[in-house]
Amino acid sequence: MLFLIPLFAISACKKETASENLVGLWIETTMRLDTIDFDNGRLYSSTPSFDFRSQPYRSLYNYSLQTDSIRLRSIFSSYSGFYSYFYRREESRRFTIDNFYNRPGLPARIRFERIR
Repeated sequence: MLFLIPLFAISACKKETASENLVGLWIETTMRLDTIDFDNGRLYSSTPSFDFRSQPYRSLYNYSLQTDSIRLRSIFSSYSGFYSYFYRREESRRFTIDNFYNRPGLPARIRFERIR
């Protein structure tokens, strides 16, 4: 019976969700030109969102994290639905995502790392 106590203690601990860690400024690692700012996105929307800057463009996206994907919707688009893209959190400071903005010269899946 004593072996159940640690099991209950572990299961009662708060588990951190992936969206809780999506804060700060992130940069694409291949060309280092495009950034995602999860802090600025909160200023413009009450739902989870980020500020995306890709020279010469800038856009705001709402997002929803799934098990192995991220659903994105541009706030400025006339389409109100979400598009689903591959997403994987590799470690606390890196994630891989499908190239949702189709910049020439980038692979189909791109990596972002947190810089701030």
